[in-house]
Amino acid sequence: MIPHFESKWRIEEHARSLNLPLTVLRPVAFRPPDPEMLIILRWFKEKGYEADIAAVRALYPPLMSLETWLRLNEWKNAQPVPETEHPAWG
Repeated sequence: MIPHFESKWRIEEHARSLNLPLTVLRPVAFRPPDPEMLIILRWFKEKGYEADIAAVRALYPPLMSLETWLRLNEWKNAQPVPETEHPAWG
């Protein structure tokens, strides 16, 4: 488990238990300390959110990959960074 995700969940659960008006903002991540950031990056690489993309695409056929969306929105010259060149992937 990622410490930041777990602590955020506990805080949200406590806030909901107070029965007060509540707005939880997303995304769930912020810039944690470097050691935790490495845990988060490895988690995204190895597990991620485990979304069933095929099932989502069946419900919403216009669904695009991030790369497709970026290229359609003026990131036409964007090139992926190979994992071996990204220091955080170690």
